[in-house]
Amino acid sequence: VGALAFITSSGIQYGQISAAIVLSITPTLALALYAQRYLVEGLSLGAVKG
Repeated sequence: VGALAFITSSGIQYGQISAAIVLSITPTLALALYAQRYLVEGLSLGAVKG
């Protein structure tokens, strides 16, 4: 939704839109990559009995 602010009457500012999207995705992607190891480990431990 915030990326729509970069669309003005004088044109679309593609560089600023792409920079804003990269900056908004980066923390979520980093957290997902960090937590992936623990998610797989937890799922593996829960699947094994004994």
